Amino acid sequence: MVNEIFQIEWLANNQLFSKTIWFKDNGSNLVHIKFHDFVKGDTSIMGFFERHILSVYIKRQVIAFNVQVLKAKLRLNLYNEKSANAVNRKITRMLEYSKQLY
Repeated sequence: MVNEIFQIEWLANNQLFSKTIWFKDNGSNLVHIKFHDFVKGDTSIMGFFERHILSVYIKRQVIAFNVQVLKAKLRLNLYNEKSANAVNRKITRMLEYSKQLY
């Protein structure tokens, strides 16, 4: 699964949605995971509020993906007990930050 790209694309209401995940070997025994969320549509001019809503949506998607990756690593026991506690606190902070956006 190293050096693989998974992409999901769909169309709805003249909008193109694309979610892409890259798994890339970083030279050692680790894999670098990158997430990209892309939306393109008919409307090219948006007001401040629409841009703000889009920005919040993208931030929440990235946070949700990062939380899922951290939880998967916890379930796979990739962290020792001390690090696992720190990761759980980090997940809690990320979720609180996500709730406060908007």
